[in-house]
Amino acid sequence: TAEAITKLAEDKTLRTKMGEEGKRIIQDYAIEEVLKEMDEIYGLYI
Repeated sequence: TAEAITKLAEDKTLRTKMGEEGKRIIQDYAIEEVLKEMDEIYGLYI
């Protein structure tokens, strides 16, 4: 909503927290993590 966008634009702390959380979340999808998970899964069946 417009209110949420305004709040985000005006609140540097909130922007920083959201940015940090976004970076943390995407780490689960970094190629190294994906390959590690695939290796663990394949290891169960090979």
